[in-house]
Amino acid sequence: MQLAFTFQNNMNSVNLNKNQRKVLIEVFENERSGSPLNAKRFRVALFEHLQTLDFLENNNYIVKNDNLYELKIESLDLISNYDPLVDFFLHEINNIFLLLQKTYRNDPDSSLLLSELEIELETPRDELVRLVRYLLNLPIFGGCSTDLNEVNASITPSESVLKYESVYDVIDTVKSWRNPPQPPKPFQHSDVQQENLADFTFLLHPRILQSSLKLFESGHLREAVLNSMTAVFDVIRQRTEIADEDGDRLIGKVFSLESPYLIFSEIDTESGRSDQKGFIQIFKGAYQGIRNPNAHTLDHALTNKRAAQYLILASLMIQRVEDAKQPNQ
Repeated sequence: MQLAFTFQNNMNSVNLNKNQRKVLIEVFENERSGSPLNAKRFRVALFEHLQTLDFLENNNYIVKNDNLYELKIESLDLISNYDPLVDFFLHEINNIFLLLQKTYRNDPDSSLLLSELEIELETPRDELVRLVRYLLNLPIFGGCSTDLNEVNASITPSESVLKYESVYDVIDTVKSWRNPPQPPKPFQHSDVQQENLADFTFLLHPRILQSSLKLFESGHLREAVLNSMTAVFDVIRQRTEIADEDGDRLIGKVFSLESPYLIFSEIDTESGRSDQKGFIQIFKGAYQGIRNPNAHTLDHALTNKRAAQYLILASLMIQRVEDAKQPNQ
């Protein structure tokens, strides 16, 4: 993992510099080969250039899931002129987009089976899954199977897939949304002053400080909230080592009253069972009402105050997960 380059002090530039592009290409090469990119080891290899990695991660050009770095699809577009294989990937991703669009036009209530995509595109499942994952965070999805490798795995388009002629148009929309970053808007309520913007940060869990605060401060409210909810479910998976579930299925499995992986209180008492059941509903509600809406559309009605409240809620949820015990512990 050798990357020899000289750091440049233009991290706030709209266009990525040579060093940043090299890092993105390195992440892409690992994804293309199917080799998971361990974030800790990658950062050690680039220890002299951690500011470059922090910029790319904090601005959501790369994301970290379960200590693995993954590339966002708009980042592919940014390096397409520097690696010919990226153009091929984008072409294949666009083919999937067009099939999703066709699926929705034929039947708005239907899903597209990955087994059908394998045949249509003549693409092996492992490579197909890598292509589909690039699409998942774009505002054209209504949902997908938790495990894309299962036999009957499917992806479901949303109505917004009809708004675009190609996946390149969707990427342009995402790029225009993030460029240039807008400063935080003043709070709307007169009793909250702008100079108190950072006063709430003492309530934030370290994981939320790391994943979301810089995005919040730069005005990327949707990304900040989405990252905070992603961090919550990453912590659940890390504590339980359950890597193949998400959303309702993960919550129901981990906090089950019958055979839980984690308990918030002693569930052999009425108050303990109430605590467990109550937080199951909180976690499910946060996933369905906060995480999913922000993951599937660029449109949002977030204010600074509302986004800050979500970050505090995510911090509480992570703290409860960290404080939870294993049964019979």
